[in-house]
This record gives sequence, C-alpha cells and structure tokens, in this order.
Amino acid sequence: MNKLFFYKNFFKKHLTQCILLFILFIFLAIIFLNIPISKINTQLPEHVDAYLVSWIWSWEDHILLTDPLNFFNSNIFAPFENTLAYTEIMLGSFLLAWPILIIFNNPILAYSIVVLLTFAISGLGMYLLIYYLTKNKLAALLAALIYAFAPFKLIHSIGHLHLTGMWLPYVFLYLHKFFRIQTWKNILLLTLFVILVFLTGFHYFIFLPIIILVFFFTYYLSKSFRFNKDNIKKIILSLTILVLIFTPIILPFIQLKEEYNFVRSIETIEAYSPDLIDYLIPPVLYNYFYSSRSHMEMVVGPGLIIGLLFIFSLYYIFKKNQRIKSIQRNKTNFIIYFITASIAFIISFGFYIQFNSTNVGGIATFYSLFYYFIPGFDGIRAVGRYSIFVLLSITVFIGYGFTIYQQQCKNIFKKNIIYFLIIIFLFIELSLIPVVSYSEVKVYPNTEELFAWIRKQPPEKIFLNIPLGFRLNPEINLDIIHVFNSRLHFKRIVNGYSGQRPPNYDNLIYSLNISGPQKSLQLLEEFKVNYLIYYFDFYENPDEVRDWYINQLEQANNIKYVTNFGNNYVYEIVY
Repeated sequence: MNKLFFYKNFFKKHLTQCILLFILFIFLAIIFLNIPISKINTQLPEHVDAYLVSWIWSWEDHILLTDPLNFFNSNIFAPFENTLAYTEIMLGSFLLAWPILIIFNNPILAYSIVVLLTFAISGLGMYLLIYYLTKNKLAALLAALIYAFAPFKLIHSIGHLHLTGMWLPYVFLYLHKFFRIQTWKNILLLTLFVILVFLTGFHYFIFLPIIILVFFFTYYLSKSFRFNKDNIKKIILSLTILVLIFTPIILPFIQLKEEYNFVRSIETIEAYSPDLIDYLIPPVLYNYFYSSRSHMEMVVGPGLIIGLLFIFSLYYIFKKNQRIKSIQRNKTNFIIYFITASIAFIISFGFYIQFNSTNVGGIATFYSLFYYFIPGFDGIRAVGRYSIFVLLSITVFIGYGFTIYQQQCKNIFKKNIIYFLIIIFLFIELSLIPVVSYSEVKVYPNTEELFAWIRKQPPEKIFLNIPLGFRLNPEINLDIIHVFNSRLHFKRIVNGYSGQRPPNYDNLIYSLNISGPQKSLQLLEEFKVNYLIYYFDFYENPDEVRDWYINQLEQANNIKYVTNFGNNYVYEIVY
C-alpha cells in the first residue's frame, strides 16, 4: 500500500513538472518568435512554406474524411497524380493540427499553435532525455532550453515544421531505455516515436537507421545488450509495425522518383550546403553574412553561448581528476553521441568540406556513399539540416558537463549565479536571431463568390489561375497563393508549389507569362485545362491590366468568356 502511494505521488509530481515546463516552453516560443497572439488567427509567417503546410493540413483534413484512398491525389498540379508526394506530407504535425482544424476550421490559427507546440514538445523531450541520463534537473532544464531554442531551430522551424526535430529526443530516450532494459513497453514506445519522426518529415527519418546502428553496436560491444529469443521477438514486432505503416506512404514517392527521376543534383546540394565557417558564425552576424543569400540553409552553428557551454562541459567531463570516473561511468553514451555528432557534422557539408563559399573544390567527404547507396539521401536538397544531430549531441554533452560541475562545486550561491548568468547571456543571444515576421493573410475582393461558383463545377474540370509563378514579383511565387486558396474549394488546379514540379510545368508558366494563352494552347491542352481564371486585383493597376487582357482574350477563337465576379474573370477553353 505504501509503495503504491509512493508511485502515485511520484507520478503526480513529475506530471505537474512536465506540464509546467511545457507551458514555460510555449511562453518562451512566443517571445523568441515574436508571434502576434492578438492576431494569431489571421496572420501567418512571411514564409512560403507556412502557406504550403497550411494547405497540406487542409487537404489532409478534407480527404481523410471524404476519400482517404485518394490521399496522395491532391488537387494541385492537375492533371498529374500522386501530387501530394511532390513534397513532405506533414502527417506528424497534422496530428497536432487536426483537433484545431476540426474545432475552429482555421488553418492559420492551427499553424501558429502547432509552431508553439513543436518547440514545447522538443524542449520537454530533451529535458526528459537529459534527466534520464544525468538525474539532474537543472542540467536537464538548461539542455532543454538549448535544444528547443537553438539558432538552427529558431531560423528553420517557423517555416519548416518538418525540421523542428521535436520527436528526436524521445527516440534517443527510448533507444537508451530499450538497449538497457528490453521491455515490451520500451520497444513499443521507441517504435511509436520512430513513426512520429517518419510522419513529421523524411529528412531526419532516413538518418535514424544510422543512429540505431550506432546504439546497437556501442551497447553490444560494451556487453550491455544481448541477443536472445525474447529480444528478437520484440525487434521483429517493431520492424513489422514500421513496415506496415511506412510501405503505403513511401510507395508513391518511389513511383514518382522512378517516373520523373525526382533526385537532387550534386550541384544543387553543394549550392545549399554550409561551409566550415558557417558553424562559427554567431547569430548577431547572421544578417551580415546571409542577407545576400536567397535562403538561410547555411545557418547550422550552435551560436557563441552554446559553443562556449559545450567547451566548458568538455573540460569538466574530461578534466584530469575526473577523467576516469566520468568516462568509465558514461563511456557508452559518450561514444554514441561523439559518433552521432561526427557523422552528422561531416555529411552536413555535402560532397565537399570547404572553409567558406569562396573556396573552389574542398575535402571530399563520404556523403557520396549516402547519396548513391542509402535510399532517400539523393532527394535531400539541404544536407546542412542534419546539423540538428550535432546540436542534439552537443546538448547531451552540456547536460553531462553541468551535472559534473554541480557535483564538484559545493558553493550553492556560486552555482546559482553561474546558472543565472548563463540563462541571461543565452537569452540575449537568442533574442538577436532574425526570425521570420508575421503578416495578415491577404483576402482579395469577390473571391468568396468566385470560389462558391468553382465549388459547383463538375469534379473533372481543371482550372488554371492567373497570374502565376513569379509574374509580378521575382521574390513571390503567386502559385502558393492559389494553392493556399484552393483549400476553399478543392477543385483540381494546374497551379502548384512544392519541392518538385511535374514535367513541362515551368514551360507552361514561362509560355503564359511571355506569350499569353492563345500561343500556349498546345501546353494548355497538354495540362487538360478547362477554365482560365484571371485575378486582376493581384496587379498594381488592375483596371488597366484587365482591359488589356480582355482585349487579347476576345481575339482568341478557342477562349470564351464565362462569367466574372468583380475583377475575377473566368474564361473557358474550347478545344
């Protein structure tokens, strides 16, 4: 009875702590990301992928309730099939967004809430991992703050929710637990978190087999893990579950790769890969170094404060009078995270390690082995994203280092001052990171009436929205606006935005923007377009542009006016 009472109190106490930490991380995410809480239901980050993810969730919410067998046949890039597989399917984050979509039917609100949840989930996961390894709450809290809000996370996660790495600490936690104690609970929870990593994004999932092998060989060689009949049963069950879940999701991606050769070229990977100096650049210099680049994929370094904490931790872990005790007790874990960080660090450079972007050539890495022989790596454009495994490993070493420091330092006042100063300096540096701004999602006049008309059209009809591509602004792809708005009718549209594009799509955009619809009829017929929809309010001088287009369209024999809703004009193509 007393034992039961103890466990109940223990569970309640730790559950309360976890809830409070979760709330703390959400509060900190609001601060670091400058999320406009008062307008959280009408504003999205000024990041094109925020609109893409919102549409993906809306599509999945729609199709799973109406026609789940056509899950991958999304309404964009018509008339092609399996078009959802042109990009990440985001099912892992969708599971978080789905209740919000059901209750509020607002993907804008869902996006901001899920952003906050991803930071809280990742922070709590790192806290649990470090506390499990060190049994030190202060060290676990510091590690959690570092992993949740490191520069890489604040720069990338606001638009790339599949890069938050929110489930990775849980995978590492249950890898440790399973290889130490092979219970059914540990293997099933490990399987669950591997599935969540897979559903959230393929980037990190394809790296997990490497991590699992590192754990296996390290624990096996240290004689901490043994094969026996029961363990083999557990592993087989886990693999069976994974295969059953992964297969129907992976197959459409494999089909598209074989049909259209959806792989990243070596030149593309190198263009998006960081250099050695990128690991050393502190956040205060991001605008200076990266303002001239079209992307922030080179942001991979941990920052100045986290880097100093890492050096401080290594000193305490390996200092002379502590070396034997600390290394022998945690030797297996140190090896695991050293190997993990080393592999991730090297492959994050792509095919060549260069000091900076002005270097020609470089030191060849073993990334070519990953690219040619491990499925999935030839589809990854920005390999610098694997620096998150370097970050995770650094965070673990920091957790260990500060645990040893606390054990050695007997002056409580000194320890508290050190922690206070670390948190202050860490927060100052993180506040200097140039995060993405939020802005109102623009609603164009009379589109509600237009979308109501579109919803009434037969399901086989295909629509093309104009203007498209980068027609009006070289920095804004208008297709993402059409994709985002298509959630209001889900009719098939030729417009699309994703990591890959179907054959001749770029030619169609170029032809329409340069030559107009009359001289692009062959391409329009290839895409089986039935209706052209012109949104003249997209232009700076809508009336002048409208009159010019109408004059051109009236001279086309195969294009007939159908209707208009304000400055939104619908034309039908007659083949």
